[in-house]
Amino acid sequence: MRKAGWIAAGVAGTAAVAAAAWYLRDRNLEQPEYFMLIDDGALELRDYPALIAAETLKRGPRDKALAAGLRLLEGYIAGRARGGPRIARTAP
Repeated sequence: MRKAGWIAAGVAGTAAVAAAAWYLRDRNLEQPEYFMLIDDGALELRDYPALIAAETLKRGPRDKALAAGLRLLEGYIAGRARGGPRIARTAP
């Protein structure tokens, strides 16, 4: 029984550390500036400045198309696919 208690404590500790890391990562993500137009609690309408948006379309099974599209976008953002500097990214 003692071994099961140590295992449970280890799992709980690992989960707590993972949750804290997730929270800190999200809290420190850069976000674009915006002006709040409407905020009624359930809905926010925001006005953002001009932003760069990159999109791609891939056909096929969802998991394979998603992975292929993500590789294309990552190459574009990193500058490899367009021969330029890396594009800064922000959280929406």
